Amino acid sequence: MVPHRVLLLAAETKFAKDTAAELSACVDATVETPATPSEAHAYLDRGDISCLVFSEGAVEDGLANFVDMVKDVMPDLPLVLLHERPFDAVADEIDLSTLADIRAKESVAANPRCLCPCLNRVAASPASGDAELLRKRYERLVEQDIIGVYTVEDRKFTYVNERVAEIFGTTPEALTGTSVFDVVAPEDHERVRERICRRERGVEESSHYTFRGTHPEHDTVVVEVYGSRVETASGSLIIGVMLDITERDSYERELRRLSQALEYAATGVYITDTDSVIQYVNPAFERITGYDRNEAVGATPQILNSGQMDDEYFDRLYRTLEAEEVWEESIIDQRRNGEFYHAYQTITPYKTRDGETAGYVAIHSDITESRIQQQVLQVFQRLFRHNLRNKLTVIHGHLDLLRSEVTGTPAEGSIDEISEATAQLDSLSRKTTQVTSALESIDETHTIDLVSVLQRERDTVHSENSAASITLETPSELFVEGGGELEVAVNELLTNAVVHCDQDEPEVSVLLTADPEHSKASLVIRDNGPGITDVQLAALDSGEETPLVHTEGIGLWLVEWVLTGLGGDVEFENDTPRGLIVTLTLPLA
Repeated sequence: MVPHRVLLLAAETKFAKDTAAELSACVDATVETPATPSEAHAYLDRGDISCLVFSEGAVEDGLANFVDMVKDVMPDLPLVLLHERPFDAVADEIDLSTLADIRAKESVAANPRCLCPCLNRVAASPASGDAELLRKRYERLVEQDIIGVYTVEDRKFTYVNERVAEIFGTTPEALTGTSVFDVVAPEDHERVRERICRRERGVEESSHYTFRGTHPEHDTVVVEVYGSRVETASGSLIIGVMLDITERDSYERELRRLSQALEYAATGVYITDTDSVIQYVNPAFERITGYDRNEAVGATPQILNSGQMDDEYFDRLYRTLEAEEVWEESIIDQRRNGEFYHAYQTITPYKTRDGETAGYVAIHSDITESRIQQQVLQVFQRLFRHNLRNKLTVIHGHLDLLRSEVTGTPAEGSIDEISEATAQLDSLSRKTTQVTSALESIDETHTIDLVSVLQRERDTVHSENSAASITLETPSELFVEGGGELEVAVNELLTNAVVHCDQDEPEVSVLLTADPEHSKASLVIRDNGPGITDVQLAALDSGEETPLVHTEGIGLWLVEWVLTGLGGDVEFENDTPRGLIVTLTLPLA
C-alpha cells in the first residue's frame, strides 16, 4: 500500500521544515515540503498526494487562482490553508467550502500539532465512484475544521464536530451531552436563552447572532452562529453552524477605534493611492481646506496647490516618497475659497501584506497662526537685540552730557531717574538676548554634571554678592540631560534669590537628589526673601500672562521654558513664614 503523502507549501524554509517535522510525528502520512508552487505542481501531476497544506505567503498569483490550479489537477484533493490576512479578507477571495481546514499561520507556528486531527482525517486515498465521492464530500463538509457543526436538543448538545469543540477548548466527547449555557459567557446567557426560546416556541425557524463564549485558556471567545429548528420523528431539535470570529471581532473593533480617532482628530488627514488619488479625508481636512469629502475624494492633492512652491520642492517630495521614506516639511497651500495658508505635512507610505506600497497617509496641520506668532516674536527679538540697545546707548551718551549742565539744580533728580529707567531697559534687553540664546541651544543638549554646574554658579553669584550665604547639599556628581541653557537657568534662580532678598544677609539652600527608579533628578532651591506675589504665581501656574495676571520680568519664564524644553518641570511655591521654594525636575542622563 502506498503511504499517504502530505505536501506542506510555505515561503519560509525554517517554518516549513519545523512544521513538517512536528506533523510527521503525529500523522499517518509522509509530510513533504516543496520549495515553490511550481515544484508543488510537479508533485500533484503524479497524482499520489493525499492532502495539500499551503500558506498565503507561498502563493504567487492570488488564492483563487492557486486553488483553481490545484483543483484542475486533483479536483478532490483536500486543501488546508494557513492564512496570514484577517479571516474576512480570505473569505472574500475564495469559497471556504472548498477547503478541508483553515488556520491562522501564526497559531500553527506556535503549535504545529493543531493540524494533526484534520490531517489524520483527510490524508486518505481518493474515493472511487460518484456515490462514494458525494459521501466523502458531505463528510468533509461536516467534519472540516473551518466551520463548527452542532445539534441541540432540550438545550443540550447532542452532536458537535471537532471544530465546535476546539472553539471552546475541549473535545467532542466532553462537550456532547452538556448544556449549551456551559460554554456561553454569563453576561450573554439571557440573549442566547431568548434566541433558543423563540425557535422552541416556533416563533422563528432560524436565527443568526453572535455571543461570547468561554474558553479555559482565554477570557472569552466571540462566536457567530446560524441555527435552524428541524422537526424529526422524535421531536424538534436545532441544527446549526458555528464560527469563531474572535480575531475578526477584535480586528473590527480596532478599525472602529481607528476610524473614530481619525474622525475626531483636530489635525487634517487624507489618504491617497499610489497614483495620488485621494481615497479618504477626515472632517478636520474639510474644515482646514474648505473642500468637503465628496469634492476631495477622487481628486488629487493638486486641488490645494497655491502656486507658491517651486518645482524643486515637489521634486524633493516625490523623490522622498519614491524612496519609500517619510516626507515632513511645511508648505503654502490654498483653501477652496482662494485663501493661502501655511501647513505642516507628514506623508508616510503604507504597505500591503507583501511589503508593496499601497498608497500614502498624509497628516496636514494648519500652522498659519503659529507661523505669524513666530514671525512677530522674531521681529521683537530683533528690536530688543539691536534697535533698543542702540537707542539706549544714544540716551546714555546724551545723559552724560546733560548731567554736567544740571548738577546742583532741581533737574539733577530727573536725570538720575532717566538714567535708572534706561539702565533697567538695558538690563531687560540683555536678559532677552540671554533668554533667546539659551532657548536656541536646547536642541543642542548633551550630558552635563549638574553638581559641577551648581558649584560653578554658586561661586559666580557669591563673588558678586559677598554677603549672601549659598549652601549646597549634593552627591559627588549627578549627570542630567542639558547644556549651556541649564547653566543659564541655574544662574538665574540663584541670582534672583540673592538680588531680590530684602534681608541684610540673603540665605539660599540648594538640595540635589536623584530618583533612579523614575530616571529623574530633583533640584530644590530655597531662599529667605519675600517670595513672589499670588498674581505672579498664578501667571507661572497657568503658563500665560494677561494684563491682570503677569510677572515682573522674564527671568522666571526663562527657567520655565528651559525646563520644558529639556523634558523636565519647574514648580514655584512661597515658603512659610517667608521665602520662595523652586523645585526643578530633570531627566537623568
